[in-house]
Amino acid sequence: SAGMANAATIVSVSGGTGGILLLNGASGPSGTAWAFFASSWSQTTAYSNVSISATLAAAYGTSTGDKAYLMTQVGPGTTSSEEVASTTFNLPSTSSSPITLFTGLDLGPNTYFLVLASSFNQPAYWTAAIPFSATVYTAPGVSRNSDEIANNGACITPCTPPPPYLPDLSFRTLSGQDLVYSVTGDLAGA
Repeated sequence: SAGMANAATIVSVSGGTGGILLLNGASGPSGTAWAFFASSWSQTTAYSNVSISATLAAAYGTSTGDKAYLMTQVGPGTTSSEEVASTTFNLPSTSSSPITLFTGLDLGPNTYFLVLASSFNQPAYWTAAIPFSATVYTAPGVSRNSDEIANNGACITPCTPPPPYLPDLSFRTLSGQDLVYSVTGDLAGA
């Protein structure tokens, strides 16, 4: 009989959540701010049936049409050819909980970026859970890279909207804050 694959943790970041990371500001009389987040890891082993989740919440109102991208590159010059997968999701409540963003992916050896973006200029914003002291687990052959952020800061209306393809933004390293997320999958060939 054929052996059954067992889902393994590829990378996870957990810990007591002590803060929040604002990913998109609500538009208002004083202006609009936007921020997009990327977390990355590198793996030397292939995995199948990969699932990715992150702990997220709508901090004000209902956040709809938000985007998640899984990329092999971010930054200026990035195009959809570096996109592994993308999806939209909604956050209807203010409680932080793990949101499944992707399932059923096959990921070979590479560096991957999970990019999270809230809809621009909607009357709501959402947050990502950030632990004060993160507990990081990586499987053998996997290394966690830096978390990065792209933002325009607070600006007075009208603000410059983000580019049409969000992974094309200029990201900078974000120190001292870690997205709470988990990547699991089956070791290829196991």
